[in-house]
Amino acid sequence: MGQKGTIHISVHAKHQMNKRGYDKRDIALAIYNGKVVETQYGRDLKMVIAGFDQSHNPIVVVVAWKGWYDFEIVTVMPPIDHQRFDKCIG
Repeated sequence: MGQKGTIHISVHAKHQMNKRGYDKRDIALAIYNGKVVETQYGRDLKMVIAGFDQSHNPIVVVVAWKGWYDFEIVTVMPPIDHQRFDKCIG
């Protein structure tokens, strides 16, 4: 993204982070070290990123492109769907 980019965390994502014990460092690590495993087309272009949190547990972050250098974290979750993710919890 360079130096101009912004990443916002949605209210829903903040709620899910609190509920699931994630923090901003977990999101940053997942985005930085993870890989895009799915692209979703709809009202917004969304990228599903699978990576690892600070405890080295699998984590999934869904990021929506809002335009130019503006992104929004839509949700954060542990991966549980073995059809979609290589590394799953449970």
